[in-house]
Amino acid sequence: MEKLNKTKYLPPNLLNEIFVEKGIFSHLEVIGHSVKGKPIYGLKIGSGNKKVLMWSQMHGNETTSTKSLIDFYDFLINDKIGKYLKTNLTFKIIFQLNPDGSHAYSRNNFNDSDLNRDALSLIQPESKVLMKEFYLFKPNFCFNLHGQRSIYSIGNTNIPASISFLAPCSSKNKAITKSRLLSMQLITGVCNFLKSKYGKVYGRFDDSFNLNCFGDFFSKQKVPTILFEAGHFKNDIFRKFSRKLVFDSLVEICLLISSESYIEIDHKKYFKIIANNNNLRDILIKNVTILKNNKIITGQEISIQYSEKLVNNEVLFLPIIESISSKLHFNSLFVFELSNDKSRNNILDIEIGDNAEKFLKKVDLLNNI
Repeated sequence: MEKLNKTKYLPPNLLNEIFVEKGIFSHLEVIGHSVKGKPIYGLKIGSGNKKVLMWSQMHGNETTSTKSLIDFYDFLINDKIGKYLKTNLTFKIIFQLNPDGSHAYSRNNFNDSDLNRDALSLIQPESKVLMKEFYLFKPNFCFNLHGQRSIYSIGNTNIPASISFLAPCSSKNKAITKSRLLSMQLITGVCNFLKSKYGKVYGRFDDSFNLNCFGDFFSKQKVPTILFEAGHFKNDIFRKFSRKLVFDSLVEICLLISSESYIEIDHKKYFKIIANNNNLRDILIKNVTILKNNKIITGQEISIQYSEKLVNNEVLFLPIIESISSKLHFNSLFVFELSNDKSRNNILDIEIGDNAEKFLKKVDLLNNI
């Protein structure tokens, strides 16, 4: 598992290597194929009456939760509590719904389609696979595992939402149906657990309704569904911490389901979970001098966001200028203010969308991030 700790890239061939190493491969079944014909694997494990369907990497560049699912499989096989869960629950796990996107390290599939906007149309073969498994397996609960960008914070703060949850709506009026209420109870319970263990590292994801999204669609079918969003943590580009958070959350929620103790949880406390805010930026630099239209402008602020690019089977993190203004209303984990001398001596001749690495080196900030 060491190889998973040092990369965000998890293509099908690497995942298959992990399957073989862990003895998972022989237990997998091919449940369908991608646009390019790559197999999509499912794993059924457990013997309980309550059934949980979970899937990951329907967006190919969201790899953290897939790593968590591998950890969860290990737990079910080797841990005493995991073995207990297997006797009470039956799991259907789809580790990588979008193998073509995973190979290309892209959100969308080979047809450049967002699978999580295809629940109604079912145009893409990968979407058809998930829908087929939903109706064949007839789950009592669904776990929709994703990854979110580093722009998300807990409220309007500089604290990253290292994990976020959502109880999807089943209608535009956001009614609290019986199935959504159960999801709210489970999320409230797991957030109480995470708070006791890690503090406030979690947020509540936006609940805008879109029936094209699978979570909303499954909720509409009266199946309690939970969205997991693996987020960011300071100085953790490979997201080891959020991987741990997703794993811990999977275990805790399954324990709540198995014991039915979630029934006692007040669902109204779900709305007290602080909502996500998308106002967080990777780097914020103040008192910058820029050159614009052959004019020198002082006292500017710039925000920098890392862009992920796959090069030679490695994900590179490129610092990209996102915005330039006299006053930016962003939060950041890394805020720097240049001295007047450093600002005047390092005039920034750069535009939005440019790579900021040379500038960061010139002002001696690259090693401080």
